[in-house]
Amino acid sequence: MPVVTPRIVITLADALLRETVHASLASVGCPLVDAEQAGADDLVHVIDADALVPGPHTGAPLLALSADATSVTRAFAQGADDVLRVPFDPGELGARVARLRQLRERDLDLQRRARDARVLLELTQTLTVNTDAREILRTVVCRLAAVAAVDRCSVVLARDDYELGYVVACNDDPDALDRPIDLGRYPEIQQVLVSRRPLLIDDAPTHPLLDAVRELVSGTRFPYLALFPIALEQRAFGVLFLRASESRGRLDEREQALCETIANATAAALRNAREIQRLREERLAVSHARLEAERRLQVLEPYADLFLASADGMVVVDLEGHPLYSNPRVTEISGYSAEEIRELKMRDVVPAEDMPRLRMLRDAFARREYPSKFDLRLRRRDGEVHTLSLSTSAALRDENAVIITVRDVTAERSTAAELARTQSFLTSLIESSPDAIVAASHTGAVLLLNSAAERILGWCRADLGPDAVIDSFFREGHFQEYARRVHGSVEGRIEGARSEVIARDGEVIPVLLSAGTLHAEGPGPGMVVIFSDQRERLRIEERLARVQSELGRTEQQSMIAELSGAAAHELNQPLTAIHGHAELIKRRAGEDPAMTRSAEVILREAGRMADIVRRLGQVSRFETKPYVGTAKILDLERSAPEARGSQSSRPPSAE
Repeated sequence: MPVVTPRIVITLADALLRETVHASLASVGCPLVDAEQAGADDLVHVIDADALVPGPHTGAPLLALSADATSVTRAFAQGADDVLRVPFDPGELGARVARLRQLRERDLDLQRRARDARVLLELTQTLTVNTDAREILRTVVCRLAAVAAVDRCSVVLARDDYELGYVVACNDDPDALDRPIDLGRYPEIQQVLVSRRPLLIDDAPTHPLLDAVRELVSGTRFPYLALFPIALEQRAFGVLFLRASESRGRLDEREQALCETIANATAAALRNAREIQRLREERLAVSHARLEAERRLQVLEPYADLFLASADGMVVVDLEGHPLYSNPRVTEISGYSAEEIRELKMRDVVPAEDMPRLRMLRDAFARREYPSKFDLRLRRRDGEVHTLSLSTSAALRDENAVIITVRDVTAERSTAAELARTQSFLTSLIESSPDAIVAASHTGAVLLLNSAAERILGWCRADLGPDAVIDSFFREGHFQEYARRVHGSVEGRIEGARSEVIARDGEVIPVLLSAGTLHAEGPGPGMVVIFSDQRERLRIEERLARVQSELGRTEQQSMIAELSGAAAHELNQPLTAIHGHAELIKRRAGEDPAMTRSAEVILREAGRMADIVRRLGQVSRFETKPYVGTAKILDLERSAPEARGSQSSRPPSAE
């Protein structure tokens, strides 16, 4: 309500008495006015008893001032609420005015409460009878704007994210209806929606909540704002928005309570209106569906025998995928009865992972396309998930319906998946093998070539044409020989055969080969060949042979050197004795020439033997020379190069 200052009206003809009353009531805290300024909400009317007019009085209570007892009686008879004799005690005048003021304030409060009750009763009746949500909101804003004496009253409904709202009712601006508003520019609305508590703002341009939108609210005609949440089930979905000029003033507690009650009643009315509208729409939909189902059953009657006799499941659905009819086989596959199938929602029986495929199927129906061999998983009544193969028919397209043939392919798909996993494992196993693997059909056509075979042969699978044969990887006739040996053996295989393959660049590569029978599609068995590249192994064996040969020579030379050293050592002592005795014989021979020649021969040959012994002691390597026939003997000249050319006649030492 607009701010009304409570006043005391003084209507006295006697100027002196009027001044006395003014002086006595100066401390009551209420403005004192003359009769010309009287209003409907005045608290007390102080009047001269002689000025009373006979008849009932409404408005402020009357306090009559009487100069004699006769006028006192007359004043009460003419409707005065109290009479005070003149002259009076100023304190008594103040007390009487205060009591009448209390009575008046109580009366005014009761009047306001009665008016609020009438407003609530009127709105409740309107909200109860009316199921039109827009009409409900229009009634609320118009009636509340009038009762609360505000300039503008509107209802704003918000989206769930509280980012966008819509003005759905307004008492003074029809053009604002259904206008979308960015709630980011209305922080006061967002706060009420989030907190679900009323918000009162006395001066919008200076309120801190509106700092972010200060430029938008400065200079507004309606600085006073009052917002009340429209909420249900602990969630606000709209606000009741009141705006007024500065002269309106703040809503008192009673007015705030009234607005909150109206906001709550509005929320309940909107919910009831939505429920009634929903029930009405459902009732109409059910009636329409029943009539449509009856009509479609008449259309399906010619197909009844076909549906019943079909070994596959058959179900008729509308373009949205809702079941209309199903044969007994569908009941067996799904576990649901025919009645339950007609009530099923596809989203309840199709796993979440397959929902995109279901939407694709619906979209195809909308485009008048009818896919075939379309897999879709279904959750049976017992909870098991089976895979169904669907094929659709356009036989009922004129009736906006689709016939779907259903086949349970759970076992087939499981087997196919297991085969795919096995194939993937085998492929990985073949590709990871370090040995080359080549498979060929009974005609010799290349069926498989793994990575190791590509590496060894230099051929890429993509480069091999459809006419490529395995014979081209071997020398002429070799593969046929291996095939004959494989197919002729009891085990159907050969192992560890040394062979050769021919690379793409013509290089002949030694391999270690195994082969076996391959049972594949065709009139005869094929063959699989596994071989490993032996080039590196042969190179290693060759290097090993050379090393072993060098080691043998080294051991032989070491042995010869040790033997020669031992022989030289052992022969050196007897030679020393022979040389010494020959010298002695030569000195004693004197003039005997024969004895002297013999001694010189012994000395010369002993010297030769000493030289041979010295060479034996210096043998450092094993070198031979031809001897009698094919025999070979040690060549001291080359085996002891240090002693070559050093002839010495000195006697051997006694080492």
